[in-house]
Amino acid sequence: MDKNPLLWALYEISMHIGNTLELKKMLGETATVMLSRLNCSSASVYQKQDNDKSKLLYTKPKVLRKKEEHLSVVQKLEKKFYEDNRHFLEYKVNQIYYYLFELKDFGFLVLTKSDEPLDNIVLKSLTKLNLKLTYAIKACIDNAQLYESKAQLATAQRIAHLGSWTTIFPSMHIHWDDEIFRIFGEEPQSFTPTYRYLRRHLTKKSQKKMRKALYLITHMKKAYYDGVFKIIKRDGSVGYVQIQSKILCDTRSRITYVAGTTFDITKQKQLEQEIRKESNLLKTIINTIPIRIFWKDLESRYLGCNNLFAQDANLQDESHILGKDDYEMPWRSEADMYRAMDKQVIREGTVKLNIEEPVTYKNGQTRWISTSKVPLIDESGKIFGILGTYMDITAKKENERQLELQRDALEHQAYHDALTGLPNRLLFLDRLDQYIHKAHRHKSKVAVLFVDMDRFKEINDSFGHEFGDETIREVSKRLKSRIRSTDTIARFGGDEFIMIFNDINDPLMVVEIVQKIMQSMDEPIIINGHRIYVSLSIGISIYPDDTDTAADLLKNADAAMYKAKYDGRNTYKFYTEDMTEKAFERLALESNLRQAIQDESFMLYFQPQIDGERDRIIGMEALIRWKDKNGEFIPPDKFIPIAEETRLIVPLGEWILRTGMQQMVQWYAKGLNPGKLAINLSMLQLQKHDFVSMLKSMLKETKCQPNWLEIEVTESQIMQKPEQTILTLQMISKLGIGISVDDFGTGYSSLSYLNRFPIDTLKIDQSFINGIPDNMENAAIIQAVIALAKTLNLDVIAEGVETEEQKTFLMNNGCHSIQGYLYARPMPSDKMEKLLKEAL
Repeated sequence: MDKNPLLWALYEISMHIGNTLELKKMLGETATVMLSRLNCSSASVYQKQDNDKSKLLYTKPKVLRKKEEHLSVVQKLEKKFYEDNRHFLEYKVNQIYYYLFELKDFGFLVLTKSDEPLDNIVLKSLTKLNLKLTYAIKACIDNAQLYESKAQLATAQRIAHLGSWTTIFPSMHIHWDDEIFRIFGEEPQSFTPTYRYLRRHLTKKSQKKMRKALYLITHMKKAYYDGVFKIIKRDGSVGYVQIQSKILCDTRSRITYVAGTTFDITKQKQLEQEIRKESNLLKTIINTIPIRIFWKDLESRYLGCNNLFAQDANLQDESHILGKDDYEMPWRSEADMYRAMDKQVIREGTVKLNIEEPVTYKNGQTRWISTSKVPLIDESGKIFGILGTYMDITAKKENERQLELQRDALEHQAYHDALTGLPNRLLFLDRLDQYIHKAHRHKSKVAVLFVDMDRFKEINDSFGHEFGDETIREVSKRLKSRIRSTDTIARFGGDEFIMIFNDINDPLMVVEIVQKIMQSMDEPIIINGHRIYVSLSIGISIYPDDTDTAADLLKNADAAMYKAKYDGRNTYKFYTEDMTEKAFERLALESNLRQAIQDESFMLYFQPQIDGERDRIIGMEALIRWKDKNGEFIPPDKFIPIAEETRLIVPLGEWILRTGMQQMVQWYAKGLNPGKLAINLSMLQLQKHDFVSMLKSMLKETKCQPNWLEIEVTESQIMQKPEQTILTLQMISKLGIGISVDDFGTGYSSLSYLNRFPIDTLKIDQSFINGIPDNMENAAIIQAVIALAKTLNLDVIAEGVETEEQKTFLMNNGCHSIQGYLYARPMPSDKMEKLLKEAL
């Protein structure tokens, strides 16, 4: 039966205008026939919705084919209808008559007619439409929606394989909908369902389950029931259904009927069985593979593992690992390391393969594992966890370690002396070649020492070879203890040893090491109660001074050693006689220097610093002088480097500071005006941790005012450790002592560092003063230094000024502080005091 709302509306209209055909006949006719009865081409019904006119239904005769045009006309009609406040409206557009009628509490009816307009009888009848038409339209719409909903529900049930049923009590009459018939493989409504049919189509286990369910329902034990039953379909196949039911009772609490649903879950069960089979297969596989397997979520919590992993984790089975993390495992001490790798795999999406890691268990045992981790990625490409595996490779690592030990042992035997454990001749020559290449690149020197034990044959002959071997071992230990970690000592054979000293800037540096080596033999060697004294003869050859090949270095050192033996043993010789003489001279100078420091047999000289504009003394520089036993001066450039190398510069520098302070106190006490005393400091002094506290104590002890002093440091020295030097100089500056940079322009100081140093004065090095003003390069450098000093608000002084031309150039360019022979040479304190008195 046609439930078209327009058809019903037209029927009511036709009845109103006198058409009395039977309802059944009317409902069997089409909308086109109805329109022809009204002498109209088409009709549309619109429904009101909050002042918006939304079309409910329309037919499609030729005049309505263009939907947009029709809607446009309708909108104009509605607007005109409201403006004119009419019950209906007749409107002609493009030779088509439109009629708009208001349906009370509902909307509008639109009729269209071509050519001639509607006659008055029809129009009068249409205007008399009442609520009957409106209710008819609503009823038709509701009816249509109900039918549509039922159709949709039936379709949804069929798609979902969900059926509904009822059982009437006490008759036990059963009603199934169509879908339940289909679930059992039957034609819908082909028979009346009974419980006997149900019992025949249930397995024995499900029959027993159904009897129990009926008992619970009939005895009101359970108002709701939910269960799964195994059914046998018409074709003999097995299926599964899930039954849900509810009891409905009358006012006397008697069961009237039971309503329920039946959901076909056969495919779900089959899928579950397939998944279970695959899961069991996968579980069997991962538990059969002889490696540990585990998987985690994004928070590094365990989601599962195989049996081997569970055993390592001391768990009864793999199910106990769910939700745990590495901090709850026996290897909690490595948990941070494992989680860090997890995060990297998740964050970067990278694969980690065969990562060797240690695992420490509760008992303290450490084993080695080889771990691989890969990100778990879903279908959308998003990482949702980590899959990991590992193998216990402890045995493999132990085998590798043993092989490495054996390889090292064999390599050690090939390149080391069996008696002393020192490198042998082969390894020594290889290292010597390396040291020579390195020295060639860095423009440094290499020293080779050939060491021979004096009169060893007598020890061997007197006490035997075992005694001699023990003696060689003890000598090798003493020699090794006296060399630097960067040097090499080897046994060359018999009682001979050879040594390499690299990074040698001055060959005389070797003398100090050689002395320590020879001093190591001062104590007797005690073997089995026998006291043996051993002395050494040492030959020294220098690369590249003596030769530039390894073979010639050894030959020259060997020749020098024999010369040492020839000269009486227990001594050393350089390959060149000149170097030997210099070495002995240096030794003597170092020895005398130590004694002179102990005796304080030095003196301070002073060179005045002059204000070039007024030719008056503004300060002076303290310079150390030393006379030997013959009364001859030893140049500072000869003994100061030795003092630096031997660290004797530290006590020597303290003597200079104390003596200079005492002298300044005396001069100021006499009413003289010496200005500031500039004292040079070594970096070895500045780097002492207690230097500043020593300086404070010395100021207090001598009663010297800090503003009477100025500390001079060289530019190259302060750039060795700039950060540490800045801190030390800042502490000195806070004491009130001035700070100047000596020899400025000869180093490589960074301007960024220079700005951070607490400097008061820049001192232009005398090497730039020579040749000015004719030397244009030096002149340009001096002008730049003066300009830099002014920019940084620093004083500037020039040293080494010897001529009036030099002074004039400096004065013209803004440097007024002068030091040099032009005014005075360095002089002892009494002459300086006389000069100060003359200046008063």
